[in-house]
Amino acid sequence: MLLRRSQRQLNEQMRHVVREGKTDVPRGVLRIVKLGNQLTELMQMVERMVNMDGNSDFGPYRSTLDAIEAEHARFLETFPGMLHIRQCKDLHGAALVRIRQCRFLIDMLERMPPERLSKPACHALPVWTPEPGEVCAICCDTAEDPWVRLPCGHTFHRGCAAEWLTNYRAQCPMCRQSIT
Repeated sequence: MLLRRSQRQLNEQMRHVVREGKTDVPRGVLRIVKLGNQLTELMQMVERMVNMDGNSDFGPYRSTLDAIEAEHARFLETFPGMLHIRQCKDLHGAALVRIRQCRFLIDMLERMPPERLSKPACHALPVWTPEPGEVCAICCDTAEDPWVRLPCGHTFHRGCAAEWLTNYRAQCPMCRQSIT
């Protein structure tokens, strides 16, 4: 019922736009479908960028964003009446928000410090003797393994800290202070 009603509303809005002579609907609908596909592409791009680090090449992402943004500008110039249709306006607005998010992510990731610590640098971290019952914040265990103290003062099992610092980030997993 809801699907039929929203389809009926969309059809009414499109007929109104055509009656007013504001756009060419068949071509406009094809462009809206293209905008929807681009929105999907942008969302996938955001997901891929979340797993990237500052050493990655963002050139292809920037060029894709520029092309999609240019396509949106052409859409507005060619089919301004399509934005009188609520669904089209919502889709267009969502795509513009995703473009801004992608640009923000690229800028943020490019400014990030070096990502990982080398294994020798991890083994050079100072040894720490934990208090009785102290829990490693990474594995949540009190095992008798050797411990290390990071420059920020947080302490962890040597193996847990080495895995984090060499595989993920050269930052304290608790406070995000850089280790380098």
